[in-house]
Amino acid sequence: MMKRLAVKNEIIAGVGEFVGTALFLFLGELTIKTAIVSQTQAQLQTNTATSNGLDVALANPTLLYISVGMGLALLSTAWVFYRITGGLFNPAITLALWLCGAVSSIRAIILVFAQYAGGIAASGMVAAMTPGGGISQAITTLQQGVNYAQGLWIEALLTAALVFTVLMLAAEKHKATFMAPIGIGLVLFVCQLAGTLWTGCGMNPARALGPSVISASFPVYHWIYHVGPIIGALISTALYISLKALDYGSVVLGQDSDKAGATEPIPIHRRMMHARFGFSRSQREAMKAAGLTATQVNDLEAQMVAVAEPTAIDRAATPINDQPHADVEKVGFGSGMHSSVQNTGGIGQTRADRGDGTGALAPTFTEDELLARPVNDRRPTATLSPMSAQAQQTGGIEAPGTHAPGILRNVLQSRKSYVEPAATEKI
Repeated sequence: MMKRLAVKNEIIAGVGEFVGTALFLFLGELTIKTAIVSQTQAQLQTNTATSNGLDVALANPTLLYISVGMGLALLSTAWVFYRITGGLFNPAITLALWLCGAVSSIRAIILVFAQYAGGIAASGMVAAMTPGGGISQAITTLQQGVNYAQGLWIEALLTAALVFTVLMLAAEKHKATFMAPIGIGLVLFVCQLAGTLWTGCGMNPARALGPSVISASFPVYHWIYHVGPIIGALISTALYISLKALDYGSVVLGQDSDKAGATEPIPIHRRMMHARFGFSRSQREAMKAAGLTATQVNDLEAQMVAVAEPTAIDRAATPINDQPHADVEKVGFGSGMHSSVQNTGGIGQTRADRGDGTGALAPTFTEDELLARPVNDRRPTATLSPMSAQAQQTGGIEAPGTHAPGILRNVLQSRKSYVEPAATEKI
């Protein structure tokens, strides 16, 4: 039964990706042909002019027409198909998601074949449905004066921008994931504006292959439109994996929070952590350096200690940002991307720390201070990452590497997942 379900899913993915790619490129390439064929005489005369010694191939209105058409074609079709196949439509994007582990090897192979087939089918439909029966206008070619190396790196960097956008907006699961097609379509629009004149802006091996196959015309540098996007996919994947390995989610907290106070500045006395035994020496020095007098620090310590006891807290009447989180395991523990931490604006604490959930790192306790604490409060200080598996499962960012084997999962698999420690008498 499970095998039949898996086969069915692969068939759906393959067919959906073929239809989606064919629809996207049909709309995009038909836009390109329409823009070029419908150029006015004035635009044609402009196209024969030179700018800084370079022959101008396309007028600005034509470039804008093409860019808008391609961007909106991707935005609309990706939004339709992202629930079915993810709306990849590009072998370079498929390669990046496979490297990250978001798609399996079998699925990646099926998607790539479907995308190439969809690209050829789209070009065939444009050629068959327009007068003249050609699609030569959509063949990706280098602008006169652009050498192979320049064309290769333009394609690589533009593709890297597109692929990285897909990884951050679609592969990373967050509250705005459903709006990812908007961002992806806008990035394609900008890339088309930047690169259409110079390389034809392939950024997609399936997009470059289709018109050449139907027109039986392959420039000697056609390989650029396949190698360039692969390089771009590798660049964006390397950047993405590096950011994940460095826990980028711990830098700017509360991005997905619905609470107004999640990212508000917090006064230093509110950011200082506290426990039943009061402030540590380092905390006192920090508050004095911030301008508080010794008397003010003592008064503040007395207030903090008074409310540190769980029995003294009226949680129904106390704002969540002002509640001391004595039960760190349930409220303040985990990571900066933990759901409860996002809602309160606080960064995750280590198991040995207590916090008020207002956005500060916990203090460093000396060995004597730790030994002076009650046995129940002596806990290991293993810190969980904002990108950890537990954080992903509790409302935080979800790593593509959790779905299927890939480079990303191999990089992150050495991370320690959270395990509830047993009660112990010693640190």
